[in-house]
Amino acid sequence: MDIYKIENHLKNDDNNSFSKKLNELTKDIGFDHWAYGVIQNSSMFNIKPVLLNNYSEEWKNIYSENNYLNIDSIVNNALFSNKHFVWDSYLFKDNKKFWGEAREFNIVRGFSCPVRDAYGYTGLLTLSSSALNINDINNSAESLSLIAKIAHANLANKLIPDVNQKIKLTAKEKYILRLVASGRIISEIATMLGVTDGGINYHLKAIFKKLSVKNSNEALSKAVMFNLLSGIDMEIKLRHVVLGKRICVYADDIYSIFEIDKEKLLEIIDPAEIITRDGIDFISDLTLLDLDLQFKLEGIERVFTFI
Repeated sequence: MDIYKIENHLKNDDNNSFSKKLNELTKDIGFDHWAYGVIQNSSMFNIKPVLLNNYSEEWKNIYSENNYLNIDSIVNNALFSNKHFVWDSYLFKDNKKFWGEAREFNIVRGFSCPVRDAYGYTGLLTLSSSALNINDINNSAESLSLIAKIAHANLANKLIPDVNQKIKLTAKEKYILRLVASGRIISEIATMLGVTDGGINYHLKAIFKKLSVKNSNEALSKAVMFNLLSGIDMEIKLRHVVLGKRICVYADDIYSIFEIDKEKLLEIIDPAEIITRDGIDFISDLTLLDLDLQFKLEGIERVFTFI
C-alpha cells in the first residue's frame, strides 16, 4: 500500500465522510469490517468507550446485549499494549462462545492497533477479515498502523460525548492557563493578578483536579482539546479619577495590565494623551479602549470596572 496515498485519502475530513472513506479503504485492502473505539484513560468522568464501526446491526445487538465488551480479548489486549497485533482464534481460547458467534459474522482474523495520545485518550482501530491470512496482514502492518493513527487523529475528540460540558473552569482559571501557555511563571502571574504566589498555586491545583491531570502541560493539552479556553471574560478593576468631564485611570495600572512601560506607551499614543496631576500620570477611558484593541488577547474579552 502507498502510505502517502493513504494519508491523503483519509486526513482532514468530517466524521461521516471520514468513516465512509475508511470503509472504502479497508475493503480495498481486503478487510470486511472495521471498528474504532476511544476511551479516556482517567475514569474521573465515568465515560464509557465510544464506538464507531461498520458491523451489521445484528452483530452490534448481540455484542451489546451480551456485554461482550467486558470479555473482548482484543480490547483487553489493547488496554495493556502499545503495539499493534495480529489475531485469530488463539486470542479467543478462553471465550469460545464469543468467538463462535463472531465467526458467524465473518470475524475470523484481523489486525488491531492501540493509539495513545498526549490528551489522555486511548483509541483502538480493529480490522477483521474472513479471507486474508496472517501473513497478508503482517505484511501490511506498517500501513495499517498509519491508518489507525489517522483514524485516531480524526475521530477521537469528535466521538467523546460532551466532555467539555462536564468540565467547568472559571474565568480566572482560564485566564491563568492562558498566561501559563504564554510562558509566564507563577510570580509574574501573581503580580499581574494582584495576588500571592500561593493564590496562583491554589488555582492551578483546582485546575489540575478538574481536568484530572498532574501538571500544567497536561492541563493545557486537555484544555485545548476540549476548547475550554475560548470566550473568556476577564474583569479588570481600575482605580480612576474624573478630570474635567472624562474618566481617567492611573497609568501605573495600565503599565501592569498591558505589560508595557511609559517609554513603550509613548511609542503608541500621543504624549498629549497622558495627563499629569501632582506628579501622577493618568490616561482617559478612550485611550484605554484604544490600547485594549491594540493589545487584544485572542479569545479573551477584557471587562473594565472603574473603582
